[in-house]
Parts: sequence; C-alpha cells; structure tokens
Amino acid sequence: EEAVDQSLNSSKRLNTLLDSLGIFIRFVNSEYRRKNINIISFLDATIGDHSKKIEEKNIWIIKRYNPKSVVKKFIDEEPLNLCFNNILKNAIRYSNNSGKIEIDIQKKFFSIKDYGVGIEEKNIDKIFDRYFRENYSREGSGIWLSLVKKICDKYNWKIELKSEKDVYTYFAIHF
Repeated sequence: EEAVDQSLNSSKRLNTLLDSLGIFIRFVNSEYRRKNINIISFLDATIGDHSKKIEEKNIWIIKRYNPKSVVKKFIDEEPLNLCFNNILKNAIRYSNNSGKIEIDIQKKFFSIKDYGVGIEEKNIDKIFDRYFRENYSREGSGIWLSLVKKICDKYNWKIELKSEKDVYTYFAIHF
C-alpha cells in the first residue's frame, strides 16, 4: 500500500512537471495572443473554479472590486490566468480552515492575501527558485512559483511578496 501511494505521488509530481513544461513552451512566442479583456470578469471566473476547495476549507473570500466593473486591458490572458490561478491555489492550500483570503483586482494589478501559514523571512528570497519548497511535507512541486516569476519577467510585470510566518502571505502582480 505504501509503494502504491509513493507511485501515485510520483505520478502526480511528474504530471505537474509535464504540465509546467507544456505551459512554458506555449509562452515562448505568445505576443500574438494579446487581446483586450475585462480583467475583473476574467479573474473572477477563476475564483469560481476553486469554489469546491474554498467550501471544503470554509474559507471566507473578501473581494475588493466590483465584478460588474469593466476594467479592460490589452493582455495575454493565458499567462495572466496562470499567475492568478497559481497564487490563488497556494493561498487556498496554505490558508487555515475557516480562514480568509482577500482579493483585489484592478486595471494595473491584482493582489491576493491569505492569513495562513506564511513564509519564514529567511525563505522569501528563495520562494521563486525552481523546486524550492518551504515545507516538503505538504503537497506541491516547487515549480509553479518559479514559472510565475518567469512569466512576470517575460511580460515586465512586477511581482511583490510580503509575508510573516504564521500570520499572512501577500502576493501582488503589477502589469
């Protein structure tokens, strides 16, 4: 049974790595995909994709935007979604049960703040390093945040991270 569990976990990690590679390859020449999108509607729909996990953990989502507002931006929606989705998924994963997550979406940035496990100060500079994981006993591959950083670098977006261990983690991406 233990060997089967290890095999399943290894398969999941390999699948994540393959997904990461496929996504990275698609970004190589993606300038042609930029289009004018309503950022708030687009990213608000992504929150709905995580509703089951949000409900399971009884997390309170605080939105600091009007979903009916039309905030349009000429942008490639795939990398924007990948960055938002990954940061949101981590916020949900590392939030405490019955915790809260604050989400702010504006024309020039989005931010996600969770009140969960936080990141130790000594690890903040390493968090975007490929394969780095602060806690190896939790799920994750250490790939996604490094991919988020690469996307931000490619599009000249500024990624901001603030955290205090066992208090909060705040990510913002300014485009």
